[in-house]
Amino acid sequence: MASLGSLIALTFLMTAACSKNDSTTPTKVLTKPEILARKPWQVTEVWRNDAGVNTHYIRGGTNNTGTAYDNIHITFNADGTGSYTDENGIVHSATWQFSTSDMRNMTFSISNPGATTFTWNLVEITDGSFVSTTPIGSNFLLSSRYTQVNN
Repeated sequence: MASLGSLIALTFLMTAACSKNDSTTPTKVLTKPEILARKPWQVTEVWRNDAGVNTHYIRGGTNNTGTAYDNIHITFNADGTGSYTDENGIVHSATWQFSTSDMRNMTFSISNPGATTFTWNLVEITDGSFVSTTPIGSNFLLSSRYTQVNN
């Protein structure tokens, strides 16, 4: 008959052997700039309001906007540079930065031809999509959703 000490030791060894061996590495939570720079982006949905007239684009579906959004792609580099492929397929060099500390507003500037700076507001960045709202002039508002493109 086993002694009480042997029984306690055996119970301890069995419990230790059955405990979960967690050797997995914890997943690193990416920052918003890291998410942006990870992969290229494409437009997947746009709502536009031009002087009170609403139009809509959905990749692979509806497009009554008059703009070829299928062609638009953006690449963000970690150093604040990037590229912008416009609706005509022309690739522009670009720069970007968050304009507020909460990373809810951004500026995105593209080079010639057609150099312009977009001010993106209400920016939401998740692991695989970002959404922004862009006022252009006094009568135009653009709300866009982008998703990451697998290389």
